Order: sequence, then C-alpha cells, then structure tokens
Amino acid sequence: EDGSSGLTVTADSMRFNRRTNSVDADRNVKTTYVSSSANPNGAMLGGAAPIHVTSERATANTAGKARFSDDARLWQNESIIEAGVIDFDRNTRTVVATAGPSRRVQVNFTQTDQTGKSIPVVVTAGKLNYVDAQRKTTFTDAVRAVSSEVTMTARQMDVLLSKGQRA
Repeated sequence: EDGSSGLTVTADSMRFNRRTNSVDADRNVKTTYVSSSANPNGAMLGGAAPIHVTSERATANTAGKARFSDDARLWQNESIIEAGVIDFDRNTRTVVATAGPSRRVQVNFTQTDQTGKSIPVVVTAGKLNYVDAQRKTTFTDAVRAVSSEVTMTARQMDVLLSKGQRA
C-alpha cells in the first residue's frame, strides 16, 4: 500500500525493484487506485471514485503506469473494460487494451434513447485506445457493437462520450 499515491495492490506474490521504483505482481492481482478529485472534462474514468483492476499479472511503476495481463478487468463505478492486456496510465487517465489468447476486448456502454431509456451496448474488438480528456474510445480489429436495436461491425469504430457519461 502506498498512501501518498492512493495505490493498494494485493497478490499471491510481489517483487519490488527499488532501482526502477516498480513492482511485479503475480496471481490473483487486485489493485485499487484512489483519486482525490474527478476529471470534470472526463467521461469513462473521469469520476473521483476508486478505479479497480484485477488480473493474473501486473507491472506498475511510481510514474502511474501499469500493465495488467491475463484476464484483466478495469472498472470505475459502472464503467468496465475487460481484455487480455490492459495498459493504464493513472495520471493521464488513458487505457490501451488488447485481446489475449482467450479474451477479446469488451466494453459495456449504456446509451440513452430518445425517450430517456437506457440501452446497453456491448462492444468487442481486438484493441481499444481510450483517452479520458478527449472522451474518445477507438476500437480496432474486427469491431462488433451490439445493442437491443442494432448490431454493427467495422474494422475501426470511434465512440465519443458526452461529458460525465460513463461506459
């Protein structure tokens, strides 16, 4: 636990490298990032609520960058990203997620229709790039978006979130 940065990590095994200020964690990795403030211009990761990540392996450094691999899952409130590998930069609130051997990237969004009803949308792809400050998610590699009303497929798909909108 690092109280000064708001980071807590648990795992079956952890190795700390004081020379590089990094940690490698293996098996049953559970990480929580606590932020003291929300990003008012952000969307999917813009809230002040803790960001949680689980995976089988992780490497993190004191610069706020981490790589989670083997069935990685990152979430904040109802925003969820699942992938084989998730690279997360806590300071810039960016995520790059890539498919693994047994898992494609999956994100669950909620879209509001004209009557105000929330419609779940599930997007799967080979890769995701998300930049919270731009509120933009770019999916690539055999993208498939499915809702109760429509199914779309594409090589690339950009999803723009409204300010404060969550996945």
